Amino acid sequence: MIRYYAFIDECRSKDYGSEFTHKHHIVPRFMGGINDDSNMIKLSVPDHYKAHLLLAHDCEDQFKSPAWASVAIFRKYWMVEDVEVIRQNLSKSMLGNNNPNFGKSPSDYTRQKMRIANTGIKNSYYGKSHSNEVRKKMSDRHANVSNGCNPAAKQCIDKSTNIVYECIKDMAIAVGVPRTTMNRWIKSNKNENYCYYESRR
Repeated sequence: MIRYYAFIDECRSKDYGSEFTHKHHIVPRFMGGINDDSNMIKLSVPDHYKAHLLLAHDCEDQFKSPAWASVAIFRKYWMVEDVEVIRQNLSKSMLGNNNPNFGKSPSDYTRQKMRIANTGIKNSYYGKSHSNEVRKKMSDRHANVSNGCNPAAKQCIDKSTNIVYECIKDMAIAVGVPRTTMNRWIKSNKNENYCYYESRR
């Protein structure tokens, strides 16, 4: 967890002044960390969130579930607007060669370990379901306010009419089929009339 500990070392030299701070367990309790001053550091709320996010990305597979659960709890209760900006910036910094897993894929053995580690009661979301309110928030977060599409969505074309749509969802609505059906048609080339448009936004 080189990036995580490098960030913790960077924060040790910061002076937060009168800024509101949290106490952060450097080695989390779910990884065997203790409630001792030697294992604690004061962080600003944005830095605290970034620390948990780096930890969740870089920790061993067996700790992924509680690590990401901590991130989810943090986002629920603390400064959602600020941490969203941090999340986006961190995501950009992990693109391409900056991502330690770039160009790699987990082995079958690793995939099996990940599956077992997140099956049944070991999964932090086991037995739970999203409320309608949470579903709405998730939908709004992934939608483009102007047209209801994911900003990263590819444009699609209906070759029978030569109409270009901003995303699969829009074309599915226009054609009158479920989005999942249109998605399957396009990705499997099962219907030659519908495909991704060559140029992207």
